[in-house]
Amino acid sequence: MGEGKNKQVLHIFFFANMDGKQLPFLSTPHDTFREGFRSLQHDVMDKHPVETMQKMHFQTEEQTKMKMYGSLYGTHLPLRLNMERSILAQFGRLPGLPSSHVGLDTMLGRDEEIVFEDYLNDSALTQAQKPLHDIMENKLGM
Repeated sequence: MGEGKNKQVLHIFFFANMDGKQLPFLSTPHDTFREGFRSLQHDVMDKHPVETMQKMHFQTEEQTKMKMYGSLYGTHLPLRLNMERSILAQFGRLPGLPSSHVGLDTMLGRDEEIVFEDYLNDSALTQAQKPLHDIMENKLGM
C-alpha cells in the first residue's frame, strides 16, 4: 500500500455582523469525531442577560479607570498600561496546553479575587484534551 498523508481540514469561521449579533459561517466541514457535535444555532443565541452584564462590567470598569487615570495623570499612563497589558497577554504555551497568564492577572488585580470559574467550572479539567500533535497539525494546516 502506498503511504499517503491525510490532510486535516482547518475549521475557519467568518463572522458577519447582522443587527448587532454575530452569525458564524462554516467554510469547511466540521470533524464530528474529533470535535464533537456542533450547533450553529447555539452560537447565535443570546446568553443570559446577567452573564452579559457580568462580562461587560469588566470592560466598563476598565474604561472608567483609564479615563480617570488620563484626567489625573495625563494621557501617557493609560497608553503605558495598555502597552503593558498587551505585552503580558502575548505570553502563552503551545496550542492545546492551558495558559494561566499570571502576569496579566496580577496586573489587572484578578489574582486577589475568587470567581465562579475558580471553584466550579474549570474547563481545563472537564474537557478531554486532544493530542498535541493533532492540534499543531490543525494549526499548521498539515
